[in-house]
Amino acid sequence: MKEGISIKGIVDLYISEKVDNEWVQTQHIKQNQILNNMLNHIVKLLGASETQNITKITFGTGLEDTNRTDTSAVMLNTFTKDLNVGGITYPEYNSVKFAFSLLSAEHNGFDITEYALALTNETIVCRIKRGVVKKTADIRIDGTWEIILDII
Repeated sequence: MKEGISIKGIVDLYISEKVDNEWVQTQHIKQNQILNNMLNHIVKLLGASETQNITKITFGTGLEDTNRTDTSAVMLNTFTKDLNVGGITYPEYNSVKFAFSLLSAEHNGFDITEYALALTNETIVCRIKRGVVKKTADIRIDGTWEIILDII
């Protein structure tokens, strides 16, 4: 007998750097940390009392406290933007995938170590931490973020 639901996220990240006037791309795949905000959001969606959707991607230099998973987790030195137009798809019956990008002209001069999906009101619901990307005009970041629900 199935007893519960699991939720996980997988981020497929492409970091492109301009080298000798050509773009060189590297791929990074990571599982994300689901924050309590996500669970709260799902419960409210089920009860029809939630009006916010995941519509934004946030780039930053980290959280004030990297061990926090509650609603008070605050990302530092952030740049938040809308997800790509038409960038929300449903690859399987139990998943949703969000496409995002950080263009070469955006958020330059920052060391990016955190990425997060956020609701329309910019509440962070899940995040990943990875090595530093020293963002310059010669770097572009593209990716997809898939959230998967499974019965366990």
